[in-house]
Amino acid sequence: MDKREVINLAAKFIPRRTLFFDVIVTEHCNLNCKGCGSFMPLADEEYIDLEDLEKDYKRLVYCIIDI
Repeated sequence: MDKREVINLAAKFIPRRTLFFDVIVTEHCNLNCKGCGSFMPLADEEYIDLEDLEKDYKRLVYCIIDI
């Protein structure tokens, strides 16, 4: 096991103080990136519902408030 593999393995067990997450706000893309694996340029134009996003944020806060 090389040094990078040891660091990556250890990172899985080290508690983090910051929570990171991604929000996908659209299901399409107007770019044509080589190697794109999401097929977003082929998808129909669709956006996230802001009311649903607000509910998700509120639920997330409720779930992580004790962390």
